[in-house]
Amino acid sequence: MNVIAEKPMKALSAGKQNQVHAGGDLQRPKLLSMVKPVYPAIAKEASVEGTVVLHVVIGLEGTPLSLRIMNSRMNPELARAAVEAVSKWRYSPTLLNRQPIENFKLS
Repeated sequence: MNVIAEKPMKALSAGKQNQVHAGGDLQRPKLLSMVKPVYPAIAKEASVEGTVVLHVVIGLEGTPLSLRIMNSRMNPELARAAVEAVSKWRYSPTLLNRQPIENFKLS
């Protein structure tokens, strides 16, 4: 499973979504704690393999707010294991001009 950080598209401020303009001091989140997925026994028995691609939004607290499976033809057992593991990952928050922002997209 690969997780690649991309540039933030939007920030949340006082409950509203605002565009993040180019420039400023952006500090990307750093992975602090990673839980590896447990290979589902049923998938192992069936020799099912694959890479699950997830879209993850990291919140102000450094926790995943939402996870979306990006490759729709993925085995559901593998996808479920990946989502369960990544939902437990913890990050330092993304900072823009030293302020935490949400909607930092990891794909």
